[in-house]
Amino acid sequence: RRSSDLIGRALQTRSDVSAVRQAWLSGADVGGGDTLGDPYTGHGLVFRCVNLIGMAAAAVPFELLDVQTDQPQFDGELVRFWEKPNEYMTFQWFTRVWLMFAVASGNGDLFVDGMSPITGLPKRVIPLAPGNAQPRRRGTSTWVLDGWDVTHPVTGQRRMVPPEQVIRLQYAPTADPHVGVGPVQVARLAASADRNAALHNFNSMRNGGTPPGVLTLKGVNSIRPEQRQHPEQRERNALARHAR
Repeated sequence: RRSSDLIGRALQTRSDVSAVRQAWLSGADVGGGDTLGDPYTGHGLVFRCVNLIGMAAAAVPFELLDVQTDQPQFDGELVRFWEKPNEYMTFQWFTRVWLMFAVASGNGDLFVDGMSPITGLPKRVIPLAPGNAQPRRRGTSTWVLDGWDVTHPVTGQRRMVPPEQVIRLQYAPTADPHVGVGPVQVARLAASADRNAALHNFNSMRNGGTPPGVLTLKGVNSIRPEQRQHPEQRERNALARHAR
């Protein structure tokens, strides 16, 4: 109800979409209009939306088809495995939890707990809570993995497992091929970029449309990489102070 009232007040005073989004992501719940808050902390409705996405996906019916006859299969080891991927979950609950984790954190991880020598199928597949699987890379390589550092979902022990024992569903890929981001993080980045752009335009107009200073360098490539980071860090600190 508080979130609905907050959006309602924004609509009464300002009609543009950006204003409503700012009222939604920053506002009374998280310390005032000048603070861009964490939606997970400030708004329980986010959790409800994530839950609904998982429920909707789990409600979608599925069929396993024979590759030769193209007919639905209602019995067999593979059908029984998908109906109950592990001893704790049905397929619907398994799908719901897996996708909730993927949407909430950007990474939905499945732990393949051994293979059956008789059926050739996994003995069980268990969704891992966010943060319970971290890629261990081979040397300086970004792509090649030696394995995954996994906290076992049942025993709680942490150990490295081979790459094939973890299946990761990434909601939105990033520059890192093994790490994704979720829609809430994407929305926060978009809202922050929108807010920072507005702040930049405001300061520019207040200064007559001219930059506050010009950095000049003599020669070609005469600035070292570590020197280039100094003005960038000053800008970040200035934005952080303004946000506080």
